[in-house]
Amino acid sequence: MATVGWSVTAPYHKMYRNPRRAILVEALDYLAGGFFEMGVEILSHVLVRHGLLDDGRELLTAMNCCSDEFGEIPVRLSRTPKSVAKLGADGTWSPVEFSRRDPDTLVLATPLRYRDPCVFALTFKWHLRSGALQFEFDKYQDWQM
Repeated sequence: MATVGWSVTAPYHKMYRNPRRAILVEALDYLAGGFFEMGVEILSHVLVRHGLLDDGRELLTAMNCCSDEFGEIPVRLSRTPKSVAKLGADGTWSPVEFSRRDPDTLVLATPLRYRDPCVFALTFKWHLRSGALQFEFDKYQDWQM
């Protein structure tokens, strides 16, 4: 966890300025020992949560708390996933197209609407499961270490 100090007598609307966000992201990079991944690169109020599913996929959730709508979701991610799927309202996963903006930004081609939570499952060739690095073989889906 990282926090950036703020004076309670300062104007509230200046709390969320981009330079303060940049300081916080730099602090997170430092605490991560390098590049802090899975942050959403939208200069707005977006809540983000990252986790690991039992099957080794990584879960990314994002919710836009700003009334602006964004046509795509840029994610701080230097690794390239094998696939990305979005959880629908009916409980099914549908594939999401993605591309690279630069070596550290993956862009998910799906909108981020106001107060509409997005849940993504990212599959990587290498993934973490139970704290140990394992390789996911396409031919051997039932293979376990």
